[in-house]
Amino acid sequence: MKRTLFYILVAVQAGGLAALLFAAGCGGSGGPIVAVSNTSSSSVSAQFTALLPDAQKRATFIGPSKCLSATRTNITPIGKHAPR
Repeated sequence: MKRTLFYILVAVQAGGLAALLFAAGCGGSGGPIVAVSNTSSSSVSAQFTALLPDAQKRATFIGPSKCLSATRTNITPIGKHAPR
């Protein structure tokens, strides 16, 4: 009885997987993905940077040691707000 139940579960899973693959295969017409022509001549990175506030546009990488020291000295107890 247990063996029969096991085989039934395996068959149901295989059928579900086959149905999933079939549905995913019907999602498009296939072929290579063609990029949509962009009306802007700037890159995606430049467009993203343009969305940032001025303070973040000038932000640079400070490195892990500087970040770690800043985190250790500015620890705020849980439930209290950091001073502004």
